[in-house]
Amino acid sequence: TLQYAQCSPSERWCCLARFGAAMVWRMVPWKRLAERHGARILVAGAAGAAGAVGLAVFEPVKAKTPETKQQVFVWGRHSAIPGGSHSDVLWPQRIEWFEQNPKGWKKIAFGPDFGGAIDAQGQLYVWGSVGAHSVGPVRAEIQGAGRGQGLEDLQFSAKKMFALTRRGDALSFDDFLNVLQERVAPKAALRKAQENLQKASEEEKAQFEAALKEAELAAGCDVSDQAPLKLKAKVVSGLPRAGWFAWLQGYRGCVQSMSIGMEHGCFVTHQGQLYCVGGNEYGQCGMAPPKQRGPMGALEERRRVEVDPPVRVEFPRTAAPIKKVEVGGRH
Repeated sequence: TLQYAQCSPSERWCCLARFGAAMVWRMVPWKRLAERHGARILVAGAAGAAGAVGLAVFEPVKAKTPETKQQVFVWGRHSAIPGGSHSDVLWPQRIEWFEQNPKGWKKIAFGPDFGGAIDAQGQLYVWGSVGAHSVGPVRAEIQGAGRGQGLEDLQFSAKKMFALTRRGDALSFDDFLNVLQERVAPKAALRKAQENLQKASEEEKAQFEAALKEAELAAGCDVSDQAPLKLKAKVVSGLPRAGWFAWLQGYRGCVQSMSIGMEHGCFVTHQGQLYCVGGNEYGQCGMAPPKQRGPMGALEERRRVEVDPPVRVEFPRTAAPIKKVEVGGRH
């Protein structure tokens, strides 16, 4: 089972990796083969903190209309599959929901039990699972910071969602999981009431029947499953802000790119500086962690060390400005 796949710009070689083991080979007829079948790979491999979901996106080579109809295939852990799944998806499964958007997709990302996507116009869509219930995919309305700004990038940590706006603001959605739980709460309560009624004795049936009616009423009055999710965003504090000249050009933030891991994240500014925030028990934020008990490398002896607000990583003076950063689980 492949973890991710990426092709070179020349479309002549491909790299596939499975849990850190990479395989590379040359694909001489790759471009001709794709054109013969009328499609080319647009994106292969999805950014995700958990790495438990695979992704492949296809689009036509020659479009007869301005609309772009992409095909998205997903596989992996069932809880992060868009639209939900009763079991893990072992083979690539086509998610037709993505084809309903004629604008096309800019970014698709996954977390352990949730995911999201940004279309070509910067609109955010999210989905996820809470217990046995799934939410979405559904459009998200950003509240607070970043409202009205188009999004350029989307990534997930183990519990949070991060986005990068076109104006250079790095946003965090700390209550993302709580919003998902609130959306499925009426359905979860209804299912619990049904289970309680089935297990109830004759003396308890009247009580549980009344509870079931209340749960059915609450579920019936709940908002539609396709109603937009209102997600409150805030700017990641501690990152440098744009100066007056950048403000005149429409840029508020100073972040050019970012990379989010399970418990820490890194941000590259337009000036080529690198800032890191989050877990630092292994020095993954570029700072020396406190001394730990036990031998170095003993995972069970490592206690949580948090870096907040973000800190600037110092490089040798001879180092050139940073262009891009990629994080791993503890790197």
